[in-house]
Amino acid sequence: MGNIVPLESDAITVNSAVSLPRYCQILGMDENTFWGVRQSSTDVNPCLGDWTSEARREVAHYLSLAQLELERVLLYPLSPRWFANEPKIFNAKLTRYGKVIAPGVRAEEIIQSGVSVVHNTDPAVVIVDTTITSTDDVRVYYEGKDTIINPSSLELSDGQLLIEIPRCRLVSQDAYLESEMIDYYDLSKFITKVDIKRVYNDTTDHGYIYWNYDNDSLGITRETQFLTMIIKNHMTGIFKIKPASYDSALGKFVTDDLLHEYDKPDGIYINYYAGLTDVPDLLEDAVVRLAHARMPESPCGCSIMARAWKRDTKVPETIAYNRYKSAFGLEDGAWAAWQIAQEMKLRRTVFY
Repeated sequence: MGNIVPLESDAITVNSAVSLPRYCQILGMDENTFWGVRQSSTDVNPCLGDWTSEARREVAHYLSLAQLELERVLLYPLSPRWFANEPKIFNAKLTRYGKVIAPGVRAEEIIQSGVSVVHNTDPAVVIVDTTITSTDDVRVYYEGKDTIINPSSLELSDGQLLIEIPRCRLVSQDAYLESEMIDYYDLSKFITKVDIKRVYNDTTDHGYIYWNYDNDSLGITRETQFLTMIIKNHMTGIFKIKPASYDSALGKFVTDDLLHEYDKPDGIYINYYAGLTDVPDLLEDAVVRLAHARMPESPCGCSIMARAWKRDTKVPETIAYNRYKSAFGLEDGAWAAWQIAQEMKLRRTVFY
């Protein structure tokens, strides 16, 4: 679900629609090469020595920016994420973004910390005893850090979670500090422990209703009341609310009377989880091509990267009139992304 971006914040990678491993697959690049892992002293791949940590950060940055640009036009997230305390007027009926999965807030729990990584094979293997019933919410992290690792496989069998991770995605952060090039066969350069967490949607917190009052002695004071959010249309994000509080003993929301029956609330704040659970190839292509169009230069001089960057940053000498309608720009990559976004955007009456 996410990427490894050694030596920097996890912030731009957690909700990536196109992870860095997936980016390698789309462009047809060798992933060992991309992560700076050398398998042989005789390797002659033109990328070797070019793909630095800085170059990988640049790619992750522009993939993130491109995704955000596309989402503003599409009106739905390309990968699931949480929207907390989204402000609305009291009688609002539509979430800011569509493709709503469910009301709720982000929550996480540790499945197991400091789990051993077995490097006897490639992919490396991690095995955890667990009571979880689905791998959908499982996340793998560097031990004691917030940096996500992208597994190639997650499987549940007889109370055990089997995780497979390609060796090149497990380079230790210290190894990158020592050198950009990592010896594939030197296992001291790769991490041996990971943290396994469950990151899930907590459906017990949907938001609240509020009233603001001007108190002469205290200034503006606010009264609040919990609400439950009922999704009427998950695709468009149409919803309604009721005053309600969650009863943990019953395991459900119990509706209440409005706190101030004859005093209209000033607004509401809602919490929800929205986005695509499976990104179509066409939208992945849009993210990649728009990201290239935003890059001021190719992050790597290898033929694969240079060719893709040149393709997507090219501006034709003669520009068709309709291309000027593109809010993403005139470059071939931007124009391609704009056309895809127009085809796949959510069509609804936009009011918030």
